[in-house]
Amino acid sequence: MNKIKIWLIWIWNCAKSIVEWIQYYKEHSHKEVFWYKISDIDIVCAIDIGKNKVWKDLNLAIYEFPNNAYTIKKVENISWVKVILWNTLEGVFDKTIHLVSPIDNIEFNELFFIEEIKKSWAEIFINMLPTWSDKASHYYADLIINKLGLSFINWIPSKIINSWKYHSKKSVLVWDDIKSQLWGSILNRYINKIFNIRDNLFLDKMYQINYAWNTDFLNLMYRWESKHKSKKNAVSNFDNIHVPTSINVSYVENMWDRKTCKINYEWRNFWNAPFNIKVEMEVEDSPNFAWSMLDVVRYVQKSLDLENYWILENVSALYMKTPPKSIDEELALKNINNFIF
Repeated sequence: MNKIKIWLIWIWNCAKSIVEWIQYYKEHSHKEVFWYKISDIDIVCAIDIGKNKVWKDLNLAIYEFPNNAYTIKKVENISWVKVILWNTLEGVFDKTIHLVSPIDNIEFNELFFIEEIKKSWAEIFINMLPTWSDKASHYYADLIINKLGLSFINWIPSKIINSWKYHSKKSVLVWDDIKSQLWGSILNRYINKIFNIRDNLFLDKMYQINYAWNTDFLNLMYRWESKHKSKKNAVSNFDNIHVPTSINVSYVENMWDRKTCKINYEWRNFWNAPFNIKVEMEVEDSPNFAWSMLDVVRYVQKSLDLENYWILENVSALYMKTPPKSIDEELALKNINNFIF
């Protein structure tokens, strides 16, 4: 079976976890996805802009500041994968620039970049740029999908692929905004789903707050709008339920990459008696997200094998907060298992 060759766009905590999961499962058994193991995934290149990451071996760059994610397995033996410079545009926000420390005064060389893509034989690119990096994300989507005809997974909430600007007869696309393996958006949806089928329950309001101490959360403190829309969509995109929703984030020191989510529901049941739910979850953020992406990558590769090109609606519905089409998760999974991606 062929190796799955991927590029990582942006080497923050989630990239660190993806690299470590792949290394970990070279030595441990796990569930295959259409006969593909996680160890069948090869990272062939990565891009960043930090002075302490660019031109370094990937196994070194993922441990550089400000990355602070939980270490799954220390990676030491992928020294042939380099981190190269990417086209900044508005990808680095002024509130995070002291953490990112971008390289100054170096002109981005697109021809060199395209040549590196061709040499790598990569087919799948994962966009993990910071939320609100619209210009940078559109630049890469245009280059990778329209110009090179390769496949693109949009991890972030900005409307990149679902802007309908991209077209390729040979690309597989998944969009937008990755869901973690199990976290607030999924729990919200299933609480909503359960109570949506019960009679005499009236939801007055729901609010959710998420906080952690990583660069992603600092960025979200100031560039939150698209993520807020995406999370609200993930919580309430059932055809027959409308949830008054408030969601926000906070950057809390000393939390590291450990994210806490607090969810509060205020309901009324029969005769308007109050009925409230309070949930608190805590998780190492990046490994939780990275696991979902390792599944998505394998579904994309299987679609390429089958020459099933274009947008994967069921994979997007199962794994993304703002998919092209809202499909119930159980139905989406059933469809995927029947090769309807």
